[in-house]
Amino acid sequence: MALLMTLPAPAHADHGTINYKYGNPLQPNQAKTGVYPDDLEIPENQCIEVPEVEGKPLQTAWAPENRSQSDIFVYTEPECLGVRTRVKVRQKLGNLVLFKSFIQPS
Repeated sequence: MALLMTLPAPAHADHGTINYKYGNPLQPNQAKTGVYPDDLEIPENQCIEVPEVEGKPLQTAWAPENRSQSDIFVYTEPECLGVRTRVKVRQKLGNLVLFKSFIQPS
């Protein structure tokens, strides 16, 4: 009798960044620019909260620009909930795309 064993796949981190504006969308002239991540590695299949707006209900991120090597999905709510929008590699979406979290699926 043979014993089959499945080894877990190694975790993969993509290289690149996600650029965005953040702040209060009702005051876009006071927006700041954010870049995630600082270490240039984006973990796959892990929901990422936008650090600058996490826990701040009146603030959000918008205008995502995907400078990573894979498509990402941005979500209107924390914990990758709410409306989902795909951002393709090297794509920059406009100011109407608001988000608080994102994920890079494998």
